[in-house]
Amino acid sequence: IQLLIDAVEQLCKQNIKNFKIVVIGRGDLQALPKNIRNYFEIKGKLSFSDMYKALEISDFFLPLLDPENKAHGRYLTCGTSGSFQLIYGFKKPCIIHEKFANVYGFDETNSICYAKNEKLGEKMSKAINMKNSEYEVLIEGIKRLEKNVTELSIENLKGMLDD
Repeated sequence: IQLLIDAVEQLCKQNIKNFKIVVIGRGDLQALPKNIRNYFEIKGKLSFSDMYKALEISDFFLPLLDPENKAHGRYLTCGTSGSFQLIYGFKKPCIIHEKFANVYGFDETNSICYAKNEKLGEKMSKAINMKNSEYEVLIEGIKRLEKNVTELSIENLKGMLDD
């Protein structure tokens, strides 16, 4: 969460104010610094249909995976996150650390990647100020990635069934 707080504070210092971060799941607005609370909407735990509605109107997805957090290391080796399925399924470009991006097929053709945690705010600014034509390029990239993931999954399933 501190990663996101720092990024939002960085945006505020640059006088970028035309954004809203919707948090689905746990969160406490009162735990955030007062000066950035109005940039957050904490929805809490939602039904799948309500979560899907929130995703449909969103522009980007923030997985907030941190390579410096040991608990997040599992997403590089033996684990995955439902977040990736939501990104693929709803065709939402993500803003993601490149260390995790590489594992899941995300790159500059379909998402916004950053190499250092300190760059998250800068990349969020890029997303906020992105032209519609640039955004559409990312959407097309996500569509291609989703198609590739689907095809690979089907082939893997066929291979398992054949064995």
